[in-house]
Parts: sequence; structure tokens; C-alpha cells
Amino acid sequence: AELSTLGRGVPPAVSGIVRRCLEKGREERYASARDVRVAIEAVLAAPAGSPVLEEVEERSPYPGLSSFTEKDAALFFGRENEIRGLWERVRSRRLLAVIGSSGAGKTSFLRAGVIPARPDGWGDACATPGASPFLGLARALTPEMAGDPEAIAEMLGGIADLVQKGDAERFVAAARRWRSRHAQALLVVDQFEELFTQSPKETQDRFASLLARLGSEADVHVVLSMRDDFLIR
Repeated sequence: AELSTLGRGVPPAVSGIVRRCLEKGREERYASARDVRVAIEAVLAAPAGSPVLEEVEERSPYPGLSSFTEKDAALFFGRENEIRGLWERVRSRRLLAVIGSSGAGKTSFLRAGVIPARPDGWGDACATPGASPFLGLARALTPEMAGDPEAIAEMLGGIADLVQKGDAERFVAAARRWRSRHAQALLVVDQFEELFTQSPKETQDRFASLLARLGSEADVHVVLSMRDDFLIR
């Protein structure tokens, strides 16, 4: 049941915040804990009768602070030349990085700008490392492998191989099958600095090696986004 129906003065916006946090699709949930905090703070600060109490879950109380996603592509504009420039590089290279300071808009640029502008025939997937980079990558690729249960099984088995033995063969093979379904394929690994802040050195090395193999052996184009203070890593 919605929290706002409990009769205890819970604003509808609070129900919306909770509902959005529990969405099954990652892209439908808040992009970060910061976005949740901003939404909650907006509710707490709103006077009685404010529309924020009704619809804060549908829009950022401070437009521009929250990252744009693919569904916001129609609202993302002004960086068309940069998007075209990146795609020119993507076509000829297997690994690229978008580097910038925290809050510079790297996620919005890639997810609401670059990915929606992909050429016809290109497949795409977007992952973030988080605390389990291999699992995060598998989650991003699984929807793209719909209709190919053997590839999904191979990829999941590949995760086990990576974790237990450091063997990436099955994962690379699954990615190669995904790539074969498209003219070309783009993998975006957003917030790449999470690999260094949330994973041990061994996992960092294995994940970096896997990304290199996806480019060289699975013929996948990989684009990373990372905060500039982690560039030395």
C-alpha cells in the first residue's frame, strides 16, 4: 500500500520517493543517494500546500543537479558538437575515456547525449562498477541478450569463473555473441572511479583486463567516464 494512504499525514511525495527507490529497473530508480537526499530535503523544506509535496518524485527540486538518463534525451541539448566528436573517435577506437571533475556532467553527456545518438545498427549497454563490477557489467548486458538464454548462461558462468579463477574466457565469449547481433556495439562504463573506491586491487586488475579483452577479442567499443582526480590510477 502507498504510504500516503495510511492516514498519518504522509505527503504523496514521500510515497513517490519510496516507490522510486523500489523500482525494479535500475534506470527508473534514483541515480545516487545524493538524489534521494535532495528529494527528501525538498519535502522537509516545503511549506504546507506546496506542489513539491505532491510531485517531488517526478522531477528534481533543483533541475540540473540530477544526472540525465536516456529517457531525458529530448531535454539534453547544447553539446551536439561534442557528441559528434566523440562518436567520430568511437568508430575508430576500441577504448576511450571521458574525464572530468566531479559534477561536470559526464553521466548526463554519455547517457542522455552519446548513447541516444548511436548510429543505426549499433547495440549499447551502460554499466557502473559499484561494489561488484563483474555483476554490474552482467546486469547491463543481460537485457541486451534477451532471446539468447545460452549467452546469458555463459555470461553468468563467466562471472563465477572470473571470481573464482580469474578466467574471463566465458564472459568474453558471451560478449562476443552480444556483439555479433549488431553492426557494432558500444559498452559505456560510467563512474569508473568506483572500481578504485569499492574494489580490492585484484578485482581492479581483473576488471581492467576484462575490458581490454572485450575491445580486442569481442570487438566491442568501450567508453569509460571517470573523475579527473582518479586519472593517475
